[in-house]
Amino acid sequence: APDLTITMSNDAFIKRSGYTKEEVEGRMRATDFPIEADKQIVEDYNRQRQNGETTAPRTYQITCRDRYGRSRNLLIATDRVPGTRETIAFLLDTAELETMLANEQLVRMGQLAAGAAHGIRNTLSSIKLRLYSLEHSSLDIDQRDDLKAITAGFDYIERAISHYFEFSRPPRISRTVAITLLARS
Repeated sequence: APDLTITMSNDAFIKRSGYTKEEVEGRMRATDFPIEADKQIVEDYNRQRQNGETTAPRTYQITCRDRYGRSRNLLIATDRVPGTRETIAFLLDTAELETMLANEQLVRMGQLAAGAAHGIRNTLSSIKLRLYSLEHSSLDIDQRDDLKAITAGFDYIERAISHYFEFSRPPRISRTVAITLLARS
């Protein structure tokens, strides 16, 4: 609403704010959550949007407090609801965003490591073929002992790489587990 009264909120906002829908909707203002230093920003940007000014940023960052006084840095994306004087706002906790970005980076690192492990495995397979042909040639006792030690080392490396591939594979989630996980979030 133009006076910054919150008319609707989703479950994620309610969960993160610590308030109930009944406490928030129609009773609280968007300026009830930001820290003191950021309240004016919310008011100014809302006033600018209401006046049709194009200088008001549609995306900005503020710090808010939940019911228990815990601070959250939020990225706010706003827009006017067409045909009304109301504004809709999407809030993203920047800590969650940082976690998402870190997870994305871990996935990329895992892909890079899997590619390297695949290349190593191919090279080991080629070397192992050569060792196999040496096993079937005429070697003296010392050479056979050396060959067994080398082959054992290659087998160990191959098992380690296989375990890495097993570990790096994404887990398979059954439909039942997925529904259960979704119900908990």
